[in-house]
Amino acid sequence: LLNVADPDVLWVGGEAPPRFVHARPSDVSRRLGQAFDAVVLDLHAGLDADVLGQCHGMVWGGGSLLLRMPDTPPARGRERLAVHPFVATDVGMRFWARFDRCLSRSETDGGARPIEPASHDARGTDEQAAVVARLASTLADPTPSFSMLLADRGRGKSSAMGLALAELDASTRVAVSAGERGSCAEVLRHAGGRARFVRLVDLLRGEERYDVIAVDEAAQLPVPTLQRLVALHPDARIAFASTVRGYEGTGRGFVLRFLEWLEELGRPLARHTLLEPIRWAPDDALERLVFDALLLDAEPGTPPCNAAQEAEHTILDRDALRQDDALLRSFFGLLVHAHYRTTPGDLHRILDAPNLRLHAMMHAGTVVAASLVAIEGDL
Repeated sequence: LLNVADPDVLWVGGEAPPRFVHARPSDVSRRLGQAFDAVVLDLHAGLDADVLGQCHGMVWGGGSLLLRMPDTPPARGRERLAVHPFVATDVGMRFWARFDRCLSRSETDGGARPIEPASHDARGTDEQAAVVARLASTLADPTPSFSMLLADRGRGKSSAMGLALAELDASTRVAVSAGERGSCAEVLRHAGGRARFVRLVDLLRGEERYDVIAVDEAAQLPVPTLQRLVALHPDARIAFASTVRGYEGTGRGFVLRFLEWLEELGRPLARHTLLEPIRWAPDDALERLVFDALLLDAEPGTPPCNAAQEAEHTILDRDALRQDDALLRSFFGLLVHAHYRTTPGDLHRILDAPNLRLHAMMHAGTVVAASLVAIEGDL
């Protein structure tokens, strides 16, 4: 790390050298939207699936995610999943074992080498330019409307939002907001002074009117909060950006609740997506590793039409499940679709929380129904 400028290194957990930016694991989510040449994640106090995903999302292309790993799986951190009457020693280590297996089969560079500064050469794609043009056109129209921009991390959704805002007329009153100011830093940077940050709490007071409101990292915010924002600004053009499969929440709240609610309001609603990565190369090895380890792309299987009549009930053995990627993906993928806000931490709980039992209806090796049963207290 000696070759990297101090402010370009984020050190998460553990004891960090004083010259680097340091964050506790619980505070990492507040930095979503920022990017660093290198992110160091200390795992000696345990592996938090949510934090791992968030750290990956903050690495520039050409940069590095460094994992400081103990020689053996750490006993610390297990207490997070110990629900009464269970204790930390009852918590499994299946998620760690599966993560170790994902590391061993990945194509990331596990060798020791000097870390160099990233190029920061994040060039836009034709796909992004087309989205910027469509978004700018919608936001320039005085008709109250909604825009939704959904993409995986590294696809340039925040910069696309900012570039669209930069094209607006100088007389347009533009507010940019997020759960934290740092979360919308890229939007503000690309807006080039055409927008100003407004705290969410101030927008929810509804005292000041804006022509355009842009909300970045919106999946971090509760759906009722977003609904209140919409209700308080009925004359504005409001744009939301969110990750699709993710680190702070999968965005299912938009698909299953918020997006449907917006459609019922009757205002114009434009949906935009970005598929091509900008911050890193297509088919990036580190992205593949994180998606593999956290099952960010898990999807349910497609059951045949007679599955309901012929399916058989089973209680899944979690020791066997961690070795069966196809079954785990099918089970977890169905739960992701059923629940409006799933995070990677839920995968960790499914594998290791001692109070959970995993029930499934199976048909021809496919999970057609899934249920989690939680033992809570003495119930």
